[in-house]
Amino acid sequence: MRIVSDLQYINREVPMIGDRIADREGRLGTVMDVRTGSRAIVDGELSVKWDDGVVNLNYPLADNFALISRAPQRM
Repeated sequence: MRIVSDLQYINREVPMIGDRIADREGRLGTVMDVRTGSRAIVDGELSVKWDDGVVNLNYPLADNFALISRAPQRM
């Protein structure tokens, strides 16, 4: 049985909209949306806009990505 948990990148940081990330192959992108876990998607999902032009694909496992730079903090 899996427990609903917060998304985390490989380096254990919690995803935020606007984060710059890299996948295991080194492809760079920006997080466009973060959906937290539920019974339907267990650990949550990320929507990513990749620098190579692929836009807004949902990824169920944030631990496939590394945080490159944190999203700017809004005041």
